[in-house]
Order: sequence, then C-alpha cells, then structure tokens
Amino acid sequence: IAKTDLTESRQGESYKNYSCDIVRKVAGTHPSNRMDPMRNPALTIFLASLGWLCLTLHVTAQTITSVQPRTCQPGQTIQLVIQGTDLNDSLRLASSDKSMHWQVDKIEPTQATVALTLPEDAALGPLNLWLTTATGVVKQHTFFVDDLETVNDGGSNHSLETAQQLSTRSTVEGICDASVSDFYRFHATAGERIAVEVHAQQLRSAMDPVLRLLNAAGETLIQVDDSSVGPDCQFSYQFAEEGNYWLEIHDSRNSAGGALYQLRIGDFPIVNQCYPLAVRRGEKTLVAFTGPDGKRLPSREIEVPAEAQGSIHARARFDNGQSSSWAPLFCSRYPQFNETASTRPLTLPIGINGRLEQPAEVDSYLIRGVKGQVIRFAAKTRSLASPTLLRMQLFNAASAKIAETKVADTDEWSFDA
Repeated sequence: IAKTDLTESRQGESYKNYSCDIVRKVAGTHPSNRMDPMRNPALTIFLASLGWLCLTLHVTAQTITSVQPRTCQPGQTIQLVIQGTDLNDSLRLASSDKSMHWQVDKIEPTQATVALTLPEDAALGPLNLWLTTATGVVKQHTFFVDDLETVNDGGSNHSLETAQQLSTRSTVEGICDASVSDFYRFHATAGERIAVEVHAQQLRSAMDPVLRLLNAAGETLIQVDDSSVGPDCQFSYQFAEEGNYWLEIHDSRNSAGGALYQLRIGDFPIVNQCYPLAVRRGEKTLVAFTGPDGKRLPSREIEVPAEAQGSIHARARFDNGQSSSWAPLFCSRYPQFNETASTRPLTLPIGINGRLEQPAEVDSYLIRGVKGQVIRFAAKTRSLASPTLLRMQLFNAASAKIAETKVADTDEWSFDA
C-alpha cells in the first residue's frame, strides 16, 4: 500500500500526519462507523432517553430555543439555563462524557435550570450535550471544558474606544455582529508571550473569523485568517513593550450576524495535531504534538479508556504554563502501527500512523492479505486537524496496481479491494 499527499504545503508546515485503518469490510457498514450501543455508555444513555420519551403519554408543543452558558472549568458546577416553551420534568440531558453529573434544579414552562458538575480531571476541549423532551425534541449543545476564566461578550464593544477589558487568561463566549467587529483590550508586560485562538467550526457557526492584534497607536502587529483545515485561526505574540493592546475579531464576509465564537487568550501552546493521530483504546501510548510550539512540548503518555469511542482531546501545556490547549486523538479498537523503517508484513486488521515530511513523498507498507477477503482502506486526517488529503494505492506482489482512492470533494478518502 502506497500513500502520498495531494495538498500543497502552507507556510510554516514541514510535515503532514495521517492515520489509516485497514480492516475487513462488513457488508453494508463502514467499519469506522460501526458502533455497539451497549459498549458506548453515552450512546446507550441517549438511546434509553429517547426510548423513555417514546413511551411518555404527555404531549405538548415543547421547544428548546437556547442553552447557556457553554463553558465550564474542570471541578466546577455551573447553572445551565435552558430557554424554551412548555418545558416540564420530562427534560433529560445526555453527554458523550459519562463522568459529567447533572441535576435539574428548577423547571418553569419557559426556562429550566440544570446544575452541571465536571470532575477535577475532566478532559479539556469541546464536548457534546444532548437535551431531550417528552415530545421528542432533541437539541445538541456544544460545551467547552476550559481552564481559562469564562467571560461573556459585552455586546457593545464595536470600536477601539469601547473595547471590552480582558485578563490574559480568558475564554470569551462571543456573538458575531455581522458587519461590525468586536474589540477586546488587555494589558501585556514586556517580554510576555500571549497566545490567542478562536473556535467557530466546533460550534457549527457560520462565522469565518479573522483576528487582528493592534497596539496603542492603532498599528497592526499581526493578522491571521484561516488555518490549513478550516476557518478557525490562532497565533502567539511576544510583546517587546509593556502596555495596553487591542484584539479585533470579525467575520471575513461581514454576514454572520448572531453566529457564535469562542475566543481564548492565555499562555497556552499553539498546537494543531497529535502524533500518532490514532491510538488503541485500553492502552497507554506516548503522544507528541505538532504545530508552532510542538517542539517545545515533551511527549506525554496517554491512557485511553477501553470504552472510549470516536475522538478525545489530548491536553497540551507548557511546564510553567497556567493554561492549556488541546488536539484531537482518534480512539481505535484496532492495533496501531507507527511508521518506522521496518519492512515486515503487517497483519490485518490494523491502523497505520505516518508522517509525510517532504513534497511528493510516498510511504509504502507491506500488508498480508487473505484470498477472497474484501478489505477497506480508510484514511483519517482532516477530522483530526491534519491538512493531508491522503491518496492510497494498493499493489500486488508483482507490483501491479489493484485499486486506489478516487479524488473526491470529501475531506477523507477510502477504497475497498
């Protein structure tokens, strides 16, 4: 099996990571999407909730229109305020994190309050919540677990003069105001390094954010737009002089009024990928980070729970840092092989993790097949923050090509052989 990348390298990128599952195909089901509900606690809870709702006889015109806030620190309890109509005690909450605890404190027809508690060791990053009612209403809410102090967008910070004051350890629950910018002001000391990043994609937001850092003279110190995998952007800056500085955020198309964004300001490292991109659940794996600050971070051992499904987020933090960032890591049920100089045949099923460091580089692996079996080759890259578009080709022992991926508009490619 030969692997290569079809994307052009962006400035500052020296390599591109990839992961690929090679497994026996089950008829009618993509292997990477197969899931046993009874082995997935979050899904089991969610399905049980829906089953309970279907048996409920009380029917009203229930709706859920909004859920606030969307950020919580590990070890804290927050009051989740749910707005809607005809809300009652049929309200239920399910999560992809079984360690989260929730309790309904108060329910009125138009508003409910839920006490949400996170454990001290809660993983940082976005988390999916589902809220359900007796009439089958299901609302998904993206929730950020963060070690920064939560701040709400003031809503009137649309100029340098009206900029909202922030500390340099803040995460802002922001709302885009279409054709106008939001401005934030903070104080930095000489020699201080500050990192900034904005999340919109994970909120399913229509906003395409642009970030700009300005000094007291109104001069632009740095401006960033899209990353290599989407509209979200990030940067770090070391300040030569002490003083007040301004951060501007706006939608590049000036059209995303009401769209959400999560703005983070701290001393966290700027990272974008893990290596390897995938680990086997139930095992300990040494994981490194890539990105502008990746080389400044030591590799860390991560133990993935045996019941983990889909992706988790690996926490990245400097040894003397006060805040963290994170990068996605896929939890596979298959043994994982990380790229080496070894040419030994690989036995299926297996996941392969590799890295393309040079333009037009091709990685090759020897795999052992069984006559009559249909095998699926499925890449995982852009869903794990890698910009790679992985092209794969399968050759037999006589070097004749048997199958290959087809170039498509999708972010990740696969083929059967």
